[in-house]
Amino acid sequence: MIGGEQVRRALGAEIERILHDVPYDVARTALYSGRELFDVFDPEDPSSRERCLDAVVARHLGESGGENPSMPEMLARRLHDLHVRQAALSFLAKFPRGRVAGIMGGHALSRRDPCYRRAVVLAKTLTERGYLMLSGGGPGAMEATHLGAWLAGRPDGDVASALAALPDVAAEDPRWLASAFETMDRFPQDAPRYSLSIPTWHYGNEPPTPFATHIAKLFDNSIREDTLLSESRGGLVFMPGGPGTVQEAVDVAAKNHYGAADEATRMVFVDRAFWTVAVPLHPFFEQLRDRGRYRNLDLHLEDDTEAILRLFP
Repeated sequence: MIGGEQVRRALGAEIERILHDVPYDVARTALYSGRELFDVFDPEDPSSRERCLDAVVARHLGESGGENPSMPEMLARRLHDLHVRQAALSFLAKFPRGRVAGIMGGHALSRRDPCYRRAVVLAKTLTERGYLMLSGGGPGAMEATHLGAWLAGRPDGDVASALAALPDVAAEDPRWLASAFETMDRFPQDAPRYSLSIPTWHYGNEPPTPFATHIAKLFDNSIREDTLLSESRGGLVFMPGGPGTVQEAVDVAAKNHYGAADEATRMVFVDRAFWTVAVPLHPFFEQLRDRGRYRNLDLHLEDDTEAILRLFP
């Protein structure tokens, strides 16, 4: 029979090996950037994307047990997430809580969809008003959030040019990433305009948008979601999306119900047809509120960009 001390020594050695061998820093003190995550990306060499840090870590996740890793690997991931989340909270502490707002929405939202442009305009204007914009950091509505924040301070013509130049391709297409970096180079920031994305390696096929100036990429999707929803105290905008966006709205409603009324997060649903017919979540919440089943629900349903912006003074 192996004694407890032998087990501890063996496990300790395995943990020490894992902590040194994983392709990510378990004790990093800084947030990521797009340039770091896509460190060796070459738009002339599509295969280079698979050699970037983001893809290397994603592959390692799959090769080390996926969602069922060994205890040492799990510890390494938890240590990484603990440090990255702390870095995110330290960054967020620089902004008044009421001036942090988030845009939630589907990763499949086309760059040509009117809601994509609306998210860009909303994020740009709110950034100019002093809000820090948050999103889940992937493609679609999330990318639009950080593109808007990146373009803050620029004239409307630059926004139109940037949108027109971005090819309408899926995130798997090498042109999706290459065009993002091209846009950043074409429209460099003349003053710091920050935004924070919180993506996850849980969705290994969903690359983070480099438009976000600060990226808190995590392994644990539950930590990601809790941080996103808890920190967006200035309000949350829900663009059309899939089950993930619906789950986020339900989670926010629950947080509002159990929280104090003066801390309730404003919930703004964009695209009336989507949120009342295709996915009738807004009337569902209204009924729960009106029947007294849910409290502290600050609900809005808007199609007009200016009307949405009036909710964020």
